[in-house]
Amino acid sequence: MTGTPGGTVATLQKALARHQAGDLAGAAELYEAVLRARPDQFDALQLLGILHGQSGRLARAAELLSAAVRARPDHAGARFNLGSTLRRLDRSAEALDHFDKAVVIEPAMADAHFGRANALSDLGRFAEALAGYDRVIGLKPDHLDALMRRAIVLQALGRTAPALEGVERVLRSNGSRLDALRLRGMLLAAAGRPQEAILSFERVLAVDPREADSLSNRGNLLSGLGRLDEALASHDAAIAVRPDQPALYVNRGATLEAMKRVADALADYDRALSLQPRLVEAHINRAIVLHALGRSAEALSGCDAALALDGKRAAAIRLRGSLLAELGRPQEALASFDRAIALDAGDAESISRRGDVLRILGRLGEALASHDQAVAAHPDRAEFLINRSTTLAELKRSAEALADLDRALSIEPASAVAQVNRAILLRRMGRLHEALVSSDAAIALKPDLAVAHGSRGSALWELGRLEESLASHDRAVALTPDDADALANRGATLLGLQRLDEALACYDRSLALHPGEGEAAWNKSQLLLLRGDFTQGLPLYEERRRKPEFPTVGDPAVPSWRPGVSLAGRSVLVHWEQGMGDTIQFCRYLHRLAAQAGRVLFAAQRPLAGLMRGLGPGIEIVDPADPALRYDLRLPLLSLPLALATTPDTIPADVPYLGAEPERVARWRRRLGEGGLRIGICWQGNPSLVDRGRSYPLAALAGLARRPGTRLLSLQKGHGVEQLGALPQGMTVESLGDDFDSGPDAFLDSAAVMQSLDLVITSDTAMAHLAGALARPVWVALKQVPDWRWFLDRPSSPWYPTMTLFRQQQRGDWAGVFDAMVARLSEWR
Repeated sequence: MTGTPGGTVATLQKALARHQAGDLAGAAELYEAVLRARPDQFDALQLLGILHGQSGRLARAAELLSAAVRARPDHAGARFNLGSTLRRLDRSAEALDHFDKAVVIEPAMADAHFGRANALSDLGRFAEALAGYDRVIGLKPDHLDALMRRAIVLQALGRTAPALEGVERVLRSNGSRLDALRLRGMLLAAAGRPQEAILSFERVLAVDPREADSLSNRGNLLSGLGRLDEALASHDAAIAVRPDQPALYVNRGATLEAMKRVADALADYDRALSLQPRLVEAHINRAIVLHALGRSAEALSGCDAALALDGKRAAAIRLRGSLLAELGRPQEALASFDRAIALDAGDAESISRRGDVLRILGRLGEALASHDQAVAAHPDRAEFLINRSTTLAELKRSAEALADLDRALSIEPASAVAQVNRAILLRRMGRLHEALVSSDAAIALKPDLAVAHGSRGSALWELGRLEESLASHDRAVALTPDDADALANRGATLLGLQRLDEALACYDRSLALHPGEGEAAWNKSQLLLLRGDFTQGLPLYEERRRKPEFPTVGDPAVPSWRPGVSLAGRSVLVHWEQGMGDTIQFCRYLHRLAAQAGRVLFAAQRPLAGLMRGLGPGIEIVDPADPALRYDLRLPLLSLPLALATTPDTIPADVPYLGAEPERVARWRRRLGEGGLRIGICWQGNPSLVDRGRSYPLAALAGLARRPGTRLLSLQKGHGVEQLGALPQGMTVESLGDDFDSGPDAFLDSAAVMQSLDLVITSDTAMAHLAGALARPVWVALKQVPDWRWFLDRPSSPWYPTMTLFRQQQRGDWAGVFDAMVARLSEWR
């Protein structure tokens, strides 16, 4: 108080005495008296500023201390006091300026260096803060607060081990320091030492059983160890102590999630946000719970709220991307994952999910590159291998996809997702029994996994075990009653069981839930057509054009016909789309189209071009790849019944509409000879999903073969011919030789041979359609629920007047079908 008049000195001394005695009001009154007399009196300004700071009146404290600094700008203590007050006002950048000046004025002032380091830490300048704390400790090695703050900065920098060393140093000096024990617990948790961390928090609680943060942190650790009931009790105790602390509700909510009490978890997050609406962690966790509850739109709003508060939260950005993908907004999802990767180029989780979205967008090459990057970064992450396998499967690289799933299961044997994906892939590969095993494994791991029950049902469906398939699909629908795919799959099984009304109800429910569900619409169309309902069925049958395997034929720049588009006077390229039998059946419509259109070009499958030339004039058989072709519209062949307004009563059945080459007919007639009842036979189609249940074993024809005077001549090509080498005793089937239909053109020899046959007996294959198109007598063996074109129950076909249909009366009963044929043959001639 040098240079201060005697009266002022006495007043200041009296004020300081009261200040030190805790009489803050009396001290303030005396300081104010000095300042009324001398407004720039430094000691009064500084001491009154300190007093106001002690009383929590920070703004007034800052004003007085600023005045003190103006009075004595070279006073390190005044700048330190002002800096400390500004920090308390969250004005750390201004505080730093005063601390900087204080350490220049007084380089050995440890408290000023400590304040400076604290301000740097506040500003996120951790490396500089760390150097500042080191300077403090260099000046004052026993500065425990500096050691603690240094450990906190090291924790923020992710340097857990040296942070832990610093805390242990503090505890060696003061083993009961609670903030050090708390921080030690947090650091041990981060170091993956949860048991030791729990003990550290329990040391805090031994001193203060109501220390809420330690109770909550202990709860988090217990939850991570799976000791959920103990964890919840610890969280409950923390909240009982501090019911107004929002972070405590966030921590308890996470434990409730782990306990599958998602509604309670959601209530805790809501409570946290009612206390602190800007708590980012609560918004994120709430969004995660809403996602788990299937409330994706609300979850997305939660992510957006979190990111509005902190746009760099990777967890929120990733979840937002996943939600957008689920909500059918893949482009926005991709942008979200790109945003996450821009923040952290090594964010493998976002890179992998980006691959998933690119796959959804059909950008499979880019998708695979993303998945490869994620797997390369973390080859031991089962999730990344599972994600890549899905893209590999879509690229038809099934063996590699299966290898990824097997590798994922070697890393994470309890992954139900890997097992169910493996089941789906094996089913697509035709390995149905293995698919069933994987489905069962997934269900054993997670009994309520609906997709596993659905996968099991689909494998059983393909194995022809329809009752078991229905039981699995029933379970899938019970678990996820609003899953459109599950309902559609159940409908397909009910259709196979000839429970058509129930199947139709499933398809309708599926389409009500997901109007754009192409598979349900496609299946419903076939059920309606099977019943003869062309009015509803044919428009819905157009859904097949949305299927990924639907071919693009001709110039894609030329528009494809859609219902309502006029064909009058137009030049139309009609093109193949399904199997050869479909082409043979529906080419009958081309002449009717020619009566309306200006010009009809027909692109059949290349092997059928020769046979299609038998359609005669007015139909130009063309190569769709010919760049010289010009036409106004492309029209898929099986859209012609809709385009020409067909009903079951108006099916064009003028046969024959195809013919055989006379020279071939004569040549084959000579080779076949005239003796016996000549029956051409075909028993197997292409062994694909479409053929499931249609083909019968060659041996089933043994009863016909034993009929006196009957000659069976094989029309079979490719699949199924191996059965000729394993005929039952007494059964003979004549082969037509290696040159039969051996050229590039399909069915030319078959058509010629049929002209010399008395009868054709076949499964539901192209041979049935060829015989019918040639107006040859043909008997077709059909499974119990056949393809839609054969309708139900009737013994004849409106498509082919010379055709007789023999239907299974029970699923899989071919013996009954061929017994009926033997009986009919006895009456036939």
